[in-house]
Amino acid sequence: MKVFVCEDEKEIAEIIKTILEKQNHEVKLDFGGNKILESIMNFTPNLIILDYRLPNLDGEKLTKKLKANEKTKKIPVVIISASNYLEKVAADSMADDYLSKPFDIQNLLAIVTKYDSQ
Repeated sequence: MKVFVCEDEKEIAEIIKTILEKQNHEVKLDFGGNKILESIMNFTPNLIILDYRLPNLDGEKLTKKLKANEKTKKIPVVIISASNYLEKVAADSMADDYLSKPFDIQNLLAIVTKYDSQ
């Protein structure tokens, strides 16, 4: 499965990438750059893991853009954050799921497996 991870904390992004690659997933990282939508379109992922707080565009707005776009609206989006209101943020942004930071590796893998089997 192709997983696009957008996380501005490089250490966390690299940890996610390492974990998922060990499970034979193809992972592309983005650290919140200005061309994130273009990167997603070019990579055509099966799953997007997206930090809620990004430097140039917050995850809620980006998720809404993805869900409004014909080419990306069916790609599951998982919001990741340390926010106390993450469940509400995920629902408000139309994300398919959420993962709280700090996250448990098993929780990450369970979410990825859930969307890999769809």
